[in-house]
Amino acid sequence: MSHTSQPGEADRSASKSKAPAVIHYFNSSGEWIAFRREKNDRHLFDKQGNWIGWFPWDETEVVDVNGDYLGTVIDGDRIYRRTTYQPPKPRPGVPVYPGNVGYVGYPGFTSYCTPPRGFEDVDTNWTYAERHHLVMRSRAKQRKKMGFLQRFLTKLRRVMHALKEPVDPIGR
Repeated sequence: MSHTSQPGEADRSASKSKAPAVIHYFNSSGEWIAFRREKNDRHLFDKQGNWIGWFPWDETEVVDVNGDYLGTVIDGDRIYRRTTYQPPKPRPGVPVYPGNVGYVGYPGFTSYCTPPRGFEDVDTNWTYAERHHLVMRSRAKQRKKMGFLQRFLTKLRRVMHALKEPVDPIGR
């Protein structure tokens, strides 16, 4: 007896197998740090599903949501930050906020891999406040939602982070 398929049965099974494949990215110790929803997705999300950056030029260079360099994809699944000087690329435009993606599932660890010369692990210790500040759509909205002191401390924290000097702005 041969099995005869119903009309459209092959179409349904083909569409199930075409589910988008999440692309996970890791640091040098093999810890999962970020993901993309699929290969053609230009947006990068952290482990909690918060939007942290995007790929404006190609599949290797990642910038944060403000357009500043975030890292470089190496070996297909590692994101490292360049430590050597690189001529700046043109400023990318402003991407459209991709919305909330939620949690995609834990992929586990991968093997340890020493970063190439001139690269280091991307800093993934962003606080919620810093991430929230990056996602603010415009300075006008930001000013309406934040008081003067909060705006001042946010700017000061950004400057101190750029200088890589841990300083407590309150002086405790």
